[in-house]
Amino acid sequence: MKIPKVKISSSIPADLKGSTLVIGVVKDGENLRATGPAANQIPSTWNLKGIGASAKHESVTRVPSANGGAILLVGLGDGVISPDEARNIGGALGRSAKTESSLTLAFGFESEALDAAVLEGTLLGHYEFNDYRGRTHGGNSKLSRIDVVSGSGFSAADANAIAIVSEAVHNTRDLTALPPNVLYPKTFAKIAEDKAAKHELGVRIWDEKAMAKDGIVGIHAVGQGSTRGPRFVRIDYRPKGAKKSLALVGKGITFDSGGLSLKPPASMLTMKGDMMGAAAVLESLIAIARLKLKVNVTGWLCIAENLPSGSATRPSDVIRYRNGVTVEVTNTDAEGRVVLADGLISASIEDPDLLVDVATLTGAATYALGNRYSGLMGEESAVEAVKRASAETGELFWHMPLPAELRANLDSQIADMVNSKLGTPDGGMLVGGLFLKEFVGVSKRTGKSIPWAHLDIASADFNTLAPFGFTPKGPTGVSVRMLVQLARNLASQK
Repeated sequence: MKIPKVKISSSIPADLKGSTLVIGVVKDGENLRATGPAANQIPSTWNLKGIGASAKHESVTRVPSANGGAILLVGLGDGVISPDEARNIGGALGRSAKTESSLTLAFGFESEALDAAVLEGTLLGHYEFNDYRGRTHGGNSKLSRIDVVSGSGFSAADANAIAIVSEAVHNTRDLTALPPNVLYPKTFAKIAEDKAAKHELGVRIWDEKAMAKDGIVGIHAVGQGSTRGPRFVRIDYRPKGAKKSLALVGKGITFDSGGLSLKPPASMLTMKGDMMGAAAVLESLIAIARLKLKVNVTGWLCIAENLPSGSATRPSDVIRYRNGVTVEVTNTDAEGRVVLADGLISASIEDPDLLVDVATLTGAATYALGNRYSGLMGEESAVEAVKRASAETGELFWHMPLPAELRANLDSQIADMVNSKLGTPDGGMLVGGLFLKEFVGVSKRTGKSIPWAHLDIASADFNTLAPFGFTPKGPTGVSVRMLVQLARNLASQK
């Protein structure tokens, strides 16, 4: 979806004809009061409560104005809000403004952080996916421009950076929303290749033959049951002067039937979105390149379609990875960890300063964390880096342990590991993390394990409930903003 153009100004435009003016509403004792530089645009005859306005966060009330446009009255509580609250308030505004052609945001915040957050929320909330709507659909959003009235020092460069990252989130949502007969391994890899070429990034794609030759055995094993063969994609961003390196590994299962360990039909309904980890890695990397951040980034997309057939991997098959680890497949529906292992091995060979994998890995994540938080596991320094970026962006990641005693759940009688302990659901999200840990390499520079964080986004990747804040119903694009901030933080290190 196209991002509206954003302009920053220090005062209310003289001509508001046809524009929609956005004004904050706060509590004033038992009454309501308009606030900000455009408060005088509210006619003195208006009773804010009487026309349905509210100070409640995320409330938006539209009132037609005399200039042919409208006024949107947006609730700001008592007027003291955090950046996270401002982002959600902006999200509600963005969701409510799809019939407007332009917005003039006149909140009057005295903080750059609040101006940034409310704009980001507005851009993120203003999202819809209509590519496959029929003739009965009413049409796409009309919003093409947002003017931000700011006296805080918030700049056009700041707004441009927010627009770039917001577009990356939208693109991740778009990819995840595509039907699996449109987005499958070959087409996903081609999209990645085209995007990389547009931004002059290095790219390499492995097909089935190349994977077999180079020992990319996990992705090959998962994808061999489909007539649409798997792909492994590497994308490189190498700016001049970069000192630090970041590796991102994404799970890209374009449709997950469970393979021979077939899912129940109801469990397949959102499984076209089992590739959001890879989409998030791709779009984060593109945003990092567009922002010209001084950090080397390599993205590894582990793409396959997990289907049952006569050629599909069977429970009891054994896979031998390039690092020597052998895995007995006991559950073909625990395929995400099988493909990510190839990505982690490949990324580890290059000894990055920080290694992060992103995956819709386990249903257990939802049982543990609900549908707004994502799981975070890994090595201490990497976990702390993700926690910092999470706090800075308002993305919700919750640190979970990797208990040593649960490693026994992965013991195999004939191989080094099983990919899943059937009948033992305890700590399922944590066991998935423990499996992946086996494929993180040792740094040649330090002699210690490469700093690694695992993001299990299966709990927050797809919102099946009502929209909230800046999150629409459907694919969420979770982790993109945090990954970009992670790269930004790494680039600032000496």
